[in-house]
Amino acid sequence: MKLLYLLLISLITSKAIAQNITAKYAVTETIYYTDKNGNKAAAPILKFDGFFYGNGHTYISFLKPLYLNDYPDGSIIVEQSPDNVFRSVGLIMDTIQGIDYNSLDSLIYRCRFQKNPEGLTSNTKFDFELGYQKWEILPETKTIQGLQCQRAKRYDPYRGNMLVNDVWFCADLPVPVSFDNCLGLPGLIVEGTNLGTNTFYELQYYNLNMAIPEQIFWPNEFTEMFRIVAKKIVKKW
Repeated sequence: MKLLYLLLISLITSKAIAQNITAKYAVTETIYYTDKNGNKAAAPILKFDGFFYGNGHTYISFLKPLYLNDYPDGSIIVEQSPDNVFRSVGLIMDTIQGIDYNSLDSLIYRCRFQKNPEGLTSNTKFDFELGYQKWEILPETKTIQGLQCQRAKRYDPYRGNMLVNDVWFCADLPVPVSFDNCLGLPGLIVEGTNLGTNTFYELQYYNLNMAIPEQIFWPNEFTEMFRIVAKKIVKKW
């Protein structure tokens, strides 16, 4: 079967761009580590609320962790030896994480992950070319929460065409940008996996008519300095 790869520029319709959209996701992350026997093991699953907002040509998504009170010291104990020697996995303790901002007017992508130990900013700004994300639209369909969805996979040409996202989108909710910095799908992501971050997300609700405050698109974290990457993100496939 012939694979269909989409160009973002061909999907930005006036209907998609004109509408506001607000969506919330349930997000889980699995952290893997190597246990004392050299085997791959998983720490307890971390939970987040994921938020996605779109207004015209501007989109932003971010995560709010739900585990901060469970692990106040910023780590999970994954192993304990008989002589009380502990092994732990460090956690990101920022109250807002994984911010992804896209402007289709200026073709600017801004992102933030978390503060690094040296205290330097983790805000980064890129220019990008429309259609740089490589998507394979698959024939598989299924109904999720009453929405007719179709499967798609994203491959990263910058990393040897590695599989990055495996998602289910709804074309009846057309948006040119979706949750988890996914650009170029015909519709909103309803369910998906990011293989790079070991996260799984599923839509909890969406609203196409809710007014969105302007400050949503410029969180306080963006008042810190941005590292500007001179090299533009371009289509490589």
